[in-house]
Amino acid sequence: MRLLVGCHEVVLSGGLLRFDRVAAVLSRLGHDLAFATLADSPRVHRPTNVRILSLKEASETRWDAVMIPGAGFPAETIARFCAFRRDRFGVRVQHILNDQQRRPLFKAVNSAFSPQIVIFNNHQWPAGSFTEFSADRFHALVGAVDTVKFRPNPQRTRPVDRWVVGGQAGKNPDALVDALDFLGPDVSIRLFGPDAMGLANRYADLVKCGRLQLIGPLFGDDLPRFYHGTDCIVSPETTAGWASVAAEAMASGVPVICTRHGTTAFAYHEKTALVIDHPSSVNLAASIRRLQNDLVLCEDLSSRGRKVIESYSWDAYTKDLLSIIELDNRRHYYCAPELELFGKWPVAERARGLELLLMHAKGASVVDFGAAEGAISRMFLDRGANLLHGFELDARRILAAKALCADWNEQDFRQADLSDWRQFTNNHAELLRKDYDIVLYLGIHHHLPLPSRLTTLKEAIRLAKRFFAFRAPAAVYESDGVENLLRDEGFIRVSRDLSQDSAGLLGPCSIYERASAPYRRTS
Repeated sequence: MRLLVGCHEVVLSGGLLRFDRVAAVLSRLGHDLAFATLADSPRVHRPTNVRILSLKEASETRWDAVMIPGAGFPAETIARFCAFRRDRFGVRVQHILNDQQRRPLFKAVNSAFSPQIVIFNNHQWPAGSFTEFSADRFHALVGAVDTVKFRPNPQRTRPVDRWVVGGQAGKNPDALVDALDFLGPDVSIRLFGPDAMGLANRYADLVKCGRLQLIGPLFGDDLPRFYHGTDCIVSPETTAGWASVAAEAMASGVPVICTRHGTTAFAYHEKTALVIDHPSSVNLAASIRRLQNDLVLCEDLSSRGRKVIESYSWDAYTKDLLSIIELDNRRHYYCAPELELFGKWPVAERARGLELLLMHAKGASVVDFGAAEGAISRMFLDRGANLLHGFELDARRILAAKALCADWNEQDFRQADLSDWRQFTNNHAELLRKDYDIVLYLGIHHHLPLPSRLTTLKEAIRLAKRFFAFRAPAAVYESDGVENLLRDEGFIRVSRDLSQDSAGLLGPCSIYERASAPYRRTS
């Protein structure tokens, strides 16, 4: 496979550095990865073994996939990402990082790039929180660490007269440096990476006396040597998706103090690390003193941390990445990884407001208009529905729904266009019943064309023998007179759920019951 990573320039950032590691693994597996820089006059800010191409040079090759890491790009570069939409660049993959303050930039990349796959490098974007993003599939793939390059030093001895605290100069360093005010003169701090925050000037006295050592960017074997020269590593990050410093220190057998940001996959308090909720100088100093005074704890954290981090290798990460970027020719709707569904809508969220109907599912006939991959239909079958018919415009979702509900014989899913009701009923006359106990009409009405959608809604309502479920944005209820329409058809509203997704796209879910049916108000 040929994989391309688009960027502005080759910079010293974790979002881009990971692809140096991925490239090395890909090379061993017989694949190829290159960078494509889109700056007018691109500079290379760090050494790399990855090929660097211009957009023109990259356009001369056919690629299997192109990936965009993060969103820290100038606006003009983001606009140029549309060039990667051409077929020769293959599958488009957007990598989204943890910092949600950059949400507008991630959205700008999403709009310009139009990815088919979105990969989050963390679990801080739960399903339902990114509904304004577009893609066929959404995945989470956390980071990795080179467990061969970073490994414990068997010759290591603990000091008795000094204690060196390691960290990164660009990751919330002030809280760590200020912790020196609460620690003895035998404790010093050693930070690597560019001094972009002006620490040398602001802490000139500490630098002069040697308690703060700023050693600049590190590459190659110098980075493992850095970890082996420290007694503990502190990662006080507040926005990380994957805290590389904490992971590399843990792989190097160095005890770690960290926040939960970027470390939830491997940092377990008092088992593999000391995890603090708030990285204040006082809290950091207290944790440093605790390690300094308890060498047994240091050894326990180092040993257990190494065992846990070993499963996060770049080999495993790269193989998972290759697996994700293989298109399955489906546009996923629901998010339920345990069911092999990788959309952006949590099943529980889309089912919110249907509790009353699920209570009446046993023995009921159900029709699900806009069934997607059948996750909601499956709930009704699981609750004992004796018949379920599902209709969905996307034929690929129908195949998924059939597979998802294959354990029940009482179901039938069909591809159908509901925008022309007469044609719809003609196409499925042999399947459609004259009525159903429960009609689900959820999240589809506002997607139908204006001239015909009221006809479709009226006919769907007339199929409801007892219950009719409707979900749409609140404005659609008003503009299409939904409440009055249902009242005219003899229905009364018996429940309404006003829950909204983070983007406000979900809309209220209302349950209506025919007035002639037995009625008990439940909400």
